[in-house]
Amino acid sequence: MAFSINTSPFLLNPLDSPLLSSVLSPPQHLAAPNPISNDCTSPKVLRLGRRGAGAATVKCRATAENRVMSGDRMLVFVPPHPLIKHWISVLRNEQTPCPIFRNAMAELGRFLIYEASRDWLPTITGEISSPMGAASVEFIDPRDPIAIVPILRAGLALAEHVSSVLPATSTYHLGISRDEETLQPTVYLNKLPKEFPKDARVFVVDPMLATGKYFEF
Repeated sequence: MAFSINTSPFLLNPLDSPLLSSVLSPPQHLAAPNPISNDCTSPKVLRLGRRGAGAATVKCRATAENRVMSGDRMLVFVPPHPLIKHWISVLRNEQTPCPIFRNAMAELGRFLIYEASRDWLPTITGEISSPMGAASVEFIDPRDPIAIVPILRAGLALAEHVSSVLPATSTYHLGISRDEETLQPTVYLNKLPKEFPKDARVFVVDPMLATGKYFEF
């Protein structure tokens, strides 16, 4: 399971608190400790576009940020944006039709993923040739895709727009059901890899927490 290895798990859970919350490494805008940057020893070259005229070459150096945190995670509250309030209200309205409810969940997931990944994505920097001349640029590193783990089935709706927010992702489905008498979880589908890389970045996506038992896996 993603929770028992050395990864950086995120929990996207919009409904268990009046304020939207995500579990993630402390971002800078919450006065986290200064990150420790580890630059790769040899610069990498990323080529954009086709070869020949119009091709852009980016000479970059990949960086990874390791943040000091208490208990490997912290609670982050998403700012009370009017659109977030709107979609939360739609979700909580018992008269909301199912198609609109699903759309509201997907839109809310878009905001959550955007906010949770604010200071957490690996980037590469370099120079490109723009119409105005050479320009310094920064891209999300496509060599380090973010792992998305939606908890079936409800997590699928919350993660629906993840590819429109994050440029590079890999999705691993995890199906968990709960015995209504014992409240114990049972895994009926596990598409997780046998082992995540040491510095893997993982989003665990679930719109509702009841007992939270599946975190014990």
